[in-house]
Amino acid sequence: MEDTFQSDLKRLGKAACGALDADLIFFAGPIGYDENERFCHAVRENHGHKNALLMISTFGGSADFAYQMARCLLDVYCDGKITVFVHTMCKSAGTLLALAGYELVMSADSELGPLDVQLRKPDEVDERVSGLTSMQALTTMRQEAYQSFEHFFLKIRQRTRITTRTAADIAATLTVGLFSPIYGQIEPMRLGENDRAMRIGEEYGKRIAEHGDNLRSEGLRSLLNLYPSHDFVIDRTEAEKLFQRVREPSDSELGLAKLLQNMVEYTLSGEARESAIYALNFDETEDDEDIDHAEAGHLNGERATVVSSLESGSHEENGRSGEAGSEDPAG
Repeated sequence: MEDTFQSDLKRLGKAACGALDADLIFFAGPIGYDENERFCHAVRENHGHKNALLMISTFGGSADFAYQMARCLLDVYCDGKITVFVHTMCKSAGTLLALAGYELVMSADSELGPLDVQLRKPDEVDERVSGLTSMQALTTMRQEAYQSFEHFFLKIRQRTRITTRTAADIAATLTVGLFSPIYGQIEPMRLGENDRAMRIGEEYGKRIAEHGDNLRSEGLRSLLNLYPSHDFVIDRTEAEKLFQRVREPSDSELGLAKLLQNMVEYTLSGEARESAIYALNFDETEDDEDIDHAEAGHLNGERATVVSSLESGSHEENGRSGEAGSEDPAG
């Protein structure tokens, strides 16, 4: 007899995926090399339906591997549609992966994040800074320099009888003397590196969004440049300004997310050994059969009807799951 978790997983999974004619793909954890390998293997080995429902929870990771994961989804489900469901966090590189979706499903408290690339700080251990910081600094300095010149020029003209040209020359000399030491600290090579790094998210985003076809015309530019902080919260209301198709989860989708919430929290806490990655194929003809227990893609070459290793992460109080993991975001 199935226990409560298995029964609920089967019932909610069939309801959520049946309505979309979709496979369920579950991902929780950072986005890196190992996650990319496991994710793509699970997706390819357990492809059973035309469409896919991707449930994703992540603080981010590598933009390069997020792109490869998105390409894998788009290739496998090239004749169908991908629905991306965010119930908790989907930040940074996770947002890049979410661009592959034809529609975006977001719970009330879920959030996406901007796509500004995070760069390692020179001479600092495990500290990062947004790639936008240096460009924003240049913009601020340019504005301040112009305002300083304008201030000096107008004050000189108002308080003296010297000519306009002389006033301009004096104002220029004062402005140059004030800002030269600051501009002298700028490293052109570093600026070039930052600019090229920022283009990674832009170019990957263009290629993924072209196939996902859910991002609005200015959506990518906004995700790259609009938001003042890498941690800026993009909730469902804000996401509707960026994406064409954003909706609330159905009752079955929300129930499924709540059922798996313990695993998500444990995985994102950083205590788990590795990320939780599963591809689940719910077969409507298997109502009276027990749920198979195995990780996606590891059934001796046979496609999983339902993979419920997720059960361990849901039951254990302290999250002693065989599948989970997290780390600080890389981008």
